[in-house]
Amino acid sequence: MSDKVKKFQDTLLDDLRNLASETKRKHAAVKEAADSVWELIKNCSNKKENNIDEVLPLSNDIIQPFLLGCNTKNIKITQTCLSSIHRLITYKVITQTSATKIVNVLWLLMEDGIEELKILQTLLALLTTTIVVHNDLLAKCIVLSFKLYSSKDPVISNTAAATIRQIVCILFDRVHAEDAQADQLSSEPILRSPTDKCQFSLQSCALDAYMFFQDLCSLINGEPPIWAIGLSEMTKTFGLELLESTLTQNPQIFITHPEFSFLLKERICSLVIKLFSPSIKFRQASQPSSLATERPSFAICVRLLRTVSVLIKEFYMLLVTECEIFLSILIKFLDIDKPLWQRTLAIEVLHTFCIQEQLLRSFCEFYDMQEHSTKIFKDIVNALGGFIQNAFNGSSSSSNLANVGNIAVVSVSQAVTSNPISSVASSLQQGGFLYRGLWIPLSVRPLPGTAKPIYLDMLDKTEAPIIMDGYPLTIALSSLLDIIKSLTLLMCHDVRGSPSDVEASADAGTLTGIYRLADSQKDVDSNRKLWKEMINSSWCGLLAAMSLLLDASIDEGTTEALLKGFQQYTSMSGLLQLEMPRDAFITALCKASLPPHYALTKSFDSGKTWVADASLMHIDCDSNLSTRIPSRPSQSSGMNSPTTATVTLSVKNMQCMRALLSIAHCHGNILSKAWQLVLSTLQNLTLILGLTPTKSGSLIHPRGTDNVAVLVSASVAGEVPIVATMLSRLFESSQYLSNEALLELIEALTNLSLYNVDAAINNHEPCLFALAKLLETTLVNIKRLHVYWDNCSNHLLRVSNLNINQMRTYACESLTTLIRSALDKQEIGNDIVIQEILFATLEKMSSISFPDVRQVQLTSLLQLLNTFGNSIKNSWLTILKIIGAISDKHGETLVRTAFQCLQLVITDFLPTMSFRCLPDCIIVTSKFGTQQQDLNLSLTSVGLLWNIADYMSSNYNAIKLELNECISEITKSNYCVDDALWVKLLACLAELCVDPRPAVRKSAGQTLFSMMSAHGSLLDTIVWHNVLWQVLFPLLDNVKNFPHIAENVRIDTSEAGILIHHSRDTVEKQWAETQVLTLAGVTRIFNEHNHIFSKMNEFQRAWVLLLEHIECSAMSSNSEVSLASLKCFQDIFNLESIREGSMQYQNMKPSKADSRYVSIWSNVWRVWCNIGRGSTKISGELLLNCKGKINDVLPSQIFLITFLKIFPLLYIHFGARFVTSDIQQTMNILYDAVRIPVTPDNLPFVLSSANKDTITPLQEIVINCIRSLCNLSNDDIESSTLNAINSCQKGRSLMYPTLFDELLRFTELASNPPKPPVIFESDTRVKNLPTSLSVVNCVSFSELCIEITVCMYQATAYETTVIKGSVLKRIIKSLGIPLGLKYGCSSQSTWKSAFQSLQEILDIGLPVTQSELEKDEASGIFDDMWLELRNTFENFLFSAHPPPPSLSLSEYITHEEMDVKVITLLKDKILSHANILPYEFLNRTMNLLKRGSIHSTISVVFQDLSDNNLPLREKFAQSCFETLLSFSLSKDKYGYTKNRQDLSKLAVTSMLERCLEVLEKYAIDERLSGSCPLPKLRMAEVFFVMKAISTLMTTLINSKGNSQDFVYESIWTRVVALYPTLVDCITCNSENVRVNLKEVLRKFKDILIVPHK
Repeated sequence: MSDKVKKFQDTLLDDLRNLASETKRKHAAVKEAADSVWELIKNCSNKKENNIDEVLPLSNDIIQPFLLGCNTKNIKITQTCLSSIHRLITYKVITQTSATKIVNVLWLLMEDGIEELKILQTLLALLTTTIVVHNDLLAKCIVLSFKLYSSKDPVISNTAAATIRQIVCILFDRVHAEDAQADQLSSEPILRSPTDKCQFSLQSCALDAYMFFQDLCSLINGEPPIWAIGLSEMTKTFGLELLESTLTQNPQIFITHPEFSFLLKERICSLVIKLFSPSIKFRQASQPSSLATERPSFAICVRLLRTVSVLIKEFYMLLVTECEIFLSILIKFLDIDKPLWQRTLAIEVLHTFCIQEQLLRSFCEFYDMQEHSTKIFKDIVNALGGFIQNAFNGSSSSSNLANVGNIAVVSVSQAVTSNPISSVASSLQQGGFLYRGLWIPLSVRPLPGTAKPIYLDMLDKTEAPIIMDGYPLTIALSSLLDIIKSLTLLMCHDVRGSPSDVEASADAGTLTGIYRLADSQKDVDSNRKLWKEMINSSWCGLLAAMSLLLDASIDEGTTEALLKGFQQYTSMSGLLQLEMPRDAFITALCKASLPPHYALTKSFDSGKTWVADASLMHIDCDSNLSTRIPSRPSQSSGMNSPTTATVTLSVKNMQCMRALLSIAHCHGNILSKAWQLVLSTLQNLTLILGLTPTKSGSLIHPRGTDNVAVLVSASVAGEVPIVATMLSRLFESSQYLSNEALLELIEALTNLSLYNVDAAINNHEPCLFALAKLLETTLVNIKRLHVYWDNCSNHLLRVSNLNINQMRTYACESLTTLIRSALDKQEIGNDIVIQEILFATLEKMSSISFPDVRQVQLTSLLQLLNTFGNSIKNSWLTILKIIGAISDKHGETLVRTAFQCLQLVITDFLPTMSFRCLPDCIIVTSKFGTQQQDLNLSLTSVGLLWNIADYMSSNYNAIKLELNECISEITKSNYCVDDALWVKLLACLAELCVDPRPAVRKSAGQTLFSMMSAHGSLLDTIVWHNVLWQVLFPLLDNVKNFPHIAENVRIDTSEAGILIHHSRDTVEKQWAETQVLTLAGVTRIFNEHNHIFSKMNEFQRAWVLLLEHIECSAMSSNSEVSLASLKCFQDIFNLESIREGSMQYQNMKPSKADSRYVSIWSNVWRVWCNIGRGSTKISGELLLNCKGKINDVLPSQIFLITFLKIFPLLYIHFGARFVTSDIQQTMNILYDAVRIPVTPDNLPFVLSSANKDTITPLQEIVINCIRSLCNLSNDDIESSTLNAINSCQKGRSLMYPTLFDELLRFTELASNPPKPPVIFESDTRVKNLPTSLSVVNCVSFSELCIEITVCMYQATAYETTVIKGSVLKRIIKSLGIPLGLKYGCSSQSTWKSAFQSLQEILDIGLPVTQSELEKDEASGIFDDMWLELRNTFENFLFSAHPPPPSLSLSEYITHEEMDVKVITLLKDKILSHANILPYEFLNRTMNLLKRGSIHSTISVVFQDLSDNNLPLREKFAQSCFETLLSFSLSKDKYGYTKNRQDLSKLAVTSMLERCLEVLEKYAIDERLSGSCPLPKLRMAEVFFVMKAISTLMTTLINSKGNSQDFVYESIWTRVVALYPTLVDCITCNSENVRVNLKEVLRKFKDILIVPHK
């Protein structure tokens, strides 16, 4: 047993013994528990090997007596027990269960107020020694401590506060230890974005720390805790101290643990922002009492600022967005309406940031350089500068001193009054600033790079202390100087790594130091963007504050520091080539060089303005920062006019001015943009001295004027002559400047001139100083004209474009004078460069809109042409641009003047200019053709284009020789420029062909196509290729597109007194004329130069495109355009090369034809089909959408005739290539064309050319087309040619079925005449349509088509495709339509023609069909045909349409004979071949015969015949019955396949059914008629039936003895079944009937016995 264990056991036994002794009287339970534990410990101590760990399981038993002792609440016993418990904790004999009991006992003692200090001591030992206390138990310990912290006893409260701080440290120390032992964590901290959703993956100790910190934030925020239950409140100051110390001591935990990072962002930052609210809202003496807000607390504000300082320094990379808010709050604390102590604290915090260059760098990188972020670095600098400015601004009113910060100020006048001898001297001896009688001392000396806050460390203060005099201004000044030094250190550190070099560079402040940095420029390229942003963000605020401090400083050391800051900052700006900050700081020096009554202005190229004024400084830059610094008031200020006040030039002014002039003389090459500042200062100096410029540019002093009194001391007076001499020699010495410096000087003069322009715009008298010096400088450097001319001329052009008459006139005349002077001093013939520069400058005046300037320009141009026209070589293009810049907006006068210049150039100087200028001549001339001011000028321009063409034609060889190696800049093609000229010339004319004015379009179009015809022979294939694709086809496209926007508005010519033909009285009609002319012209060009076009590789593409334009025009709603396009379509058939190529395959097989020509004619065929489909497809919806213009939708008869006349020509060339689809397309187009309705406008034409018995011209052409397709002779194509074409067609026989199908559609037009498109009457748009749409009579046409069908079938009946294609069936079906209508046809000749044709068809078709059936090769093919034939016969014989009342008896008889012919045909040519006929056909045919042989049945047809007083068809009925009977009594058997019954059986069955029906009807009618006899026709029918029955019975009886005859039992049975009906007829009144009846009844003795097989 170790000594430690033995000592622990002895001590524990002693404590138990003492506890038992103390409690043996009043607390027996405690004594008993103590004794029990004593025995337990005693037994453990007797073991040889014993240690603390073996005692640990007994912890709960060991600690129980002491817990009972504490519960007695006896002071002495409690003290003893707590001491023992503390000892047990020290020896770590505590488990989690025992720890819980201990904490519970301590909680009870705390509630009873017993031994609070001992409780804190025990609690701290429990947490420090062991780690068993965690989670909720730890929370309870913390709550216990905070409750004791709330005690009224200061000793207990302070002890509890210290305990709480210790507990917090313990919590986070546990986290550090826990993190150190974690294997999964890497050696480097893992940074996670706090915006990620927090996931609790913390271990035990980290979780406790997290929960505590979360509750700490809640308590500070006044919210109930989540973990530390029972803790209701906490002082914010104490909580903020805990917060700050925790963040300061444990930054690594908050960085490495995402949960803490999340808490840091979501809770702490929002809490700090909330607590800042009173400080932000509070405005000192600015709010009325009714709106007073809570005053900020100094104690809370100090702690919040310290917390914010920690957050920014330690967690900036984690809280970028939140730090932005904190910094914005700090900046807001510097507002003038904030309390002084608050502003001082904010400045101290900012000062701690300013000495950390890397932190400043981060501010700029993460805020100022981000697009949508606050410019924090910039705002810090501006806020510090604004604080300094407000400090001096407070001197203007003594009542506002408290509001501006209570900075201690002393009025010099008051000091003099109180102590006239020594007060001022003593004040000035002390460091400080004197400004406008205001004295501000420096409380401490600035120490660069050091920040020692005073008031930020006052945590013991609850109220705001009194701020030292001048302390805030001193800290603000130190902050600005430290910002400059930090920037310098940052940039020098990036360049160099040595600290000594860094300090040396930062302290240099001289030009030498700047150049040293510049030597390492290549090393800072990567950080240049950041440095520039930092400079751009800080220079405004720094300059505003430091300029004021420099002006007010009287202390040599302070002034030196400020000047050093100026030097450093200027060095950095120059190093980074930042013109704006560099020039701004130089401007401050220029400001110090002038008296306070004169302004200094510098205008930058970017349009921003920086103005430094002795009475007002205004800085306007990208951030829109505005800082105003009042100075001593002046009576007047301005640049352009001197004041009447006395001007005092001090020694300081003269020294600065001399230094400025010295820099300009000696270092003009490095001034760059700073020249503008120098010149502005010099201009003010000339105003002060009263010097004015003359026209020659020199400066003179006007006589009799002495507006300015200049007061100088003796020391200053000696400087004035020197300065004046330097000023006079400055511009003369510009000839020694480098070219770059000269450009910068001229640029500065131009910028100063622009400022003078602005001043003149603001109603100031124009100042000509800059313009005069610009003229003087350029004249001095006339030999270097090429160096500065662009800048100088551009500025003069800009001034010439201003709305200031005096300056515009001076600048315009100066520019022309300079041009003229330069030309006079140069050898124009040799110096081509100078000539081009000067004329280019003159050309730039074309961009000026003032008419007087343009007039000066054109006048000057005319003078130059007259003077130097013959010497001009390469400037003609520029001259043409000057002329071509005139447009319609300049007015008629300038247009006419420019046109005169153009005529002069073309007529006089065209031979002298280079051929390269010809394209521009063409362009400018065509531009005048498009102008709208004068129509005559446009027409004249067209003539000038013709003149140019003649000139090009006459000099064609010379042009080609000169430009044969040049590539065209216009078309970028591989042919010469001279050829491109023709393309450009023709393209310009093509543009005029779409001019809005009809006269110009017509003139240009005629000129264009005439020019092509006249000069086309000069052009080769390549040129024609470009003309084709760049001129002709684009022209067709434009002409096609422009009419779409033209309205059909009638042109009003009443005012002009011009009569216009009705065909041209609208814009649409005028464009139609242009379309016709253009398409005809292009087609004519194709015809004239086809030998060239046909050799092109893209000829087929051009051919297709031309056809597409013809197609599009043919579909135009304008009849003139559509007819003209068809005429062009016909014209292209006359192309010789096309015709020769297409005729080659007429006498050879198609496979040997040239594929090129096949493709050509295939496209022609496609276009013809497209036109046909597009023009003949008419629908009701199309008519509804035509807006009442039916004539624009429906093609006229003339159009259709013209279009269809093309087909024979096309068929001659392409017919040999026809396939089935081509046949179908053609027939569809012909079919639709015939059905087109006729409008009232076209109806007279149709009626005059057609009547009821003849066909119209359109129908005649359609018939010819159909005959051509059917290989039938016609008037359009010779028979030999037609036969040759059809013989070359591949698969001609395969076309026959399709040809018949399409042809039969035409045959049906007589039965189903075409109707106009159906339009619903409910549609409101129907009222816009005419109701007189008519359809041409198609009866005669259809009958001709029937004849063609017969001829076609007669020629092709034996073709296999016709036989197997069911052509006969289709013909029968088609002819069956008029046959079925019969009397219902519109013309009786229709069904008669159909009947005759059917006979002719069957005469050929039936033998062919029967022959095929006998071969038994296609027995099922004709089944449908037989049924269709039977239906046709039935519909014809029993038509549903009755005869008309006008039908005569002779006609009726003739018609009956036709019916008999049908029955005869059935009997002789069809039923005679019953062995090959289908059963269904035979069955239905017998039924047809049966139906035709019955007269007594009720039939609509027979009834109608009776009503018309026409006899019944007795011959027809007799023929039917005889046919039926003949086949019934036939002894020949016609065997039939498939076990079907023979024809005889069918005939007998039909006859018996007919006889039974007649007899039954007769018996009934006989009884009903009474004494009235029945009609003779009925009686004759009965007699006929009796004879038929008798004959049949005789045949049956005779067949019994003939073994070859087979009598069907069903027939025998049917005959026997007649017996009852015959018996019913016995009672008839007719003697003849009874006689016949007896004869029949006698034969029944042999009939009643049915024979059996």
